[in-house]
Amino acid sequence: MDEETNSVAGRFWTGEDSTGNVLSPSASWLVTTQDRGVAEAISNLYGGRPRPRPERDRIHELQLERRDIAVITDGPLVNRLLLTHGGEVIHTCDGFHFLEPMPKAGQPCGCPASDFARKAAARSGYGPVPDLRITFRLAAAPEAGRFLVTSSSWDLAASLRGTSGDPLGARRELSLDRKVITTRSGMTVSYVSPVLRSVERDDPFLYQHRVAA
Repeated sequence: MDEETNSVAGRFWTGEDSTGNVLSPSASWLVTTQDRGVAEAISNLYGGRPRPRPERDRIHELQLERRDIAVITDGPLVNRLLLTHGGEVIHTCDGFHFLEPMPKAGQPCGCPASDFARKAAARSGYGPVPDLRITFRLAAAPEAGRFLVTSSSWDLAASLRGTSGDPLGARRELSLDRKVITTRSGMTVSYVSPVLRSVERDDPFLYQHRVAA
């Protein structure tokens, strides 16, 4: 386990599986934690089934029955674009200005203005991709500690811009959105993307909603 993982109570992941030529990502969150008590609390709150892990890992893994989680974003947030080459970071920006190294910080980074053009540059290998790390507490059990979700999703990056005006400690909804696309080869691909949304008021259904069977 890395230092970032050890500093939080657990991590949220987008679990995936596949069947034949049709990729079928799970539309519910996968959670890992080293704390049995945290695993039991999460299972009680959101339902879920344990997934087998080697006993030596000392990690509890749960596939939840929930795709929408009410969270409190009162922890560190990393929202940047990153380009690496040969394992080394060669470009770090916010989409408009360099964030590092210090001699370049604040200078225009040269990235396209639109997400469409940024994605095209990234696919070509010369543009940066999102590097996102969100630390949060569960609104239903803030005492359980802070959790972490990391992602390189363009959808999550876009949703973060939509919640940028929320104050520290605001309640938000961390969700998984499913999308289905057809590739040029004719293969149907289904995938899920994490998104973060503002919550204007407490919504009791946010705690009750489960993924339809």
